[in-house]
Amino acid sequence: MSVTDQLEKAVNLNEQGKVALAVACLDEVIDVVPDEAAYQKFVGLIYQSLGEDSKSYRFLCRAVELNPTDPELQRGLGYHFMDNGEPEVSVGHFRRALADDEGSA
Repeated sequence: MSVTDQLEKAVNLNEQGKVALAVACLDEVIDVVPDEAAYQKFVGLIYQSLGEDSKSYRFLCRAVELNPTDPELQRGLGYHFMDNGEPEVSVGHFRRALADDEGSA
């Protein structure tokens, strides 16, 4: 199965509410293409929706390393820090997301 097929399968599983299977598919994709920010982001956001903060943080940080100007990634990290009682850290990420949004407009 190609990376594209595996990613499509993961998206479909996630939409069907089969999140654990979607994450397993994405883990396989990340093993093959570890430097793709979009895949790292998707896994991070899934873990964030599940409340698995440490896993979410790890994937979102890696995605930001790969694509530091993605406003959605910055917002994801902002929410992570808000959810974990660190609003002062989250502010920087939300500001960066706004700046990146304005820069792309």
